[in-house]
Formats: sequence, C-alpha cells, structure tokens
Amino acid sequence: MFRKTAFGLVLITMVSFFLFNMSACDRQNKPSKAIEKVEKSEKTSEAPTTIASYEGIYQFGTTPEDGPSGKILVHKKDNTTYTFHLFVSRGAPSYNMGELVGTLVVKDNKATYKEVSEEFMDCMVNFVFGNNELTLSTVEGHADCGFGHAVYADNVYKRVNKNNPVHFLNMEGDSALMKNIITE
Repeated sequence: MFRKTAFGLVLITMVSFFLFNMSACDRQNKPSKAIEKVEKSEKTSEAPTTIASYEGIYQFGTTPEDGPSGKILVHKKDNTTYTFHLFVSRGAPSYNMGELVGTLVVKDNKATYKEVSEEFMDCMVNFVFGNNELTLSTVEGHADCGFGHAVYADNVYKRVNKNNPVHFLNMEGDSALMKNIITE
C-alpha cells in the first residue's frame, strides 16, 4: 500500500511540474493577468474619493428562518441617481418584516432616504456605500418607516451581485421595474 501511495505522489508531482513548465513556456514574455492588474493598480496610485458605481444586490443574514435578514436592490438611473428596493425581516419566530422603495441621490458615497407623511410615516435612513458593502442607519427620531414590530433596516449589507437589477418582487409577490420607481 505504501508503494502505491508513494508512486501516486511522485506521479502527481511530476505531472504538476510538467503542466507548470508547459504553461510557463506558453507565456514566454507575456506577463500573467495577475501581474498586469498589479502593474495597472500601481500606475494609478491615487485612491478615488468616491466609488465608481453602487448598483447591485446587497444583503445581510441568509433567510428569515435563520434569523434577521435583509436585501437591498440598488438600480442605477444615472451618475448620481439610484432607485432601491429594501426588504428586511426580523426572522423567526415572528417573521415581522418591512419594505421600502425609493430614490437616492448619492454624493461622496452617501445618501439619505426620507419619507414623511402626515398620516403615519416619519422615516429617514442614511445610506453609506463602502467597498462592496452598504451601511444603513436610521436617523434617531425618524424610525417610523412602516415596518413590522421590532424590524429595523440598520445593518451592514454585503454586495453579493454587481449587476444593475432590472426588477424586484414586492411583498405581495408582484414584479415591478426598478427604473419605474418614482418617489416625491
């Protein structure tokens, strides 16, 4: 048994060495893509003050069955204007949830969503975009966003997809186009 294992290790080592050398021969005088990326990033040493683009899907948690969770779809309309759909859940056992749909104007990686109505809402949420994440924080005294009991949007949402979302499903299960979101 030892001979078979030792022979297998020798054979794997030889094949790996052969493949590595063959790939090195194929790349004569051609830097790898990883090296090209490093060289390009070294040429642009100034860090941008704002993130190039914010669109995508951000989330925290996994599913309401596992605990609190949330998902935000951010759709780019133009260079500074984005529409969003936010869904949050408190998770088991109550499964209380909330939903917001709105428009943001982003400047220096920040935006504030505000909705105030005489009837029932006084909602203000700060959005801060970071490197592949989005932090939401409710402004104190403006937490009536129409969510269920003990449901809050405040969290750090990780970007899981960089594509510009086209549509979303609301809590009733209806599909709507992100580009058609209009808020006053």
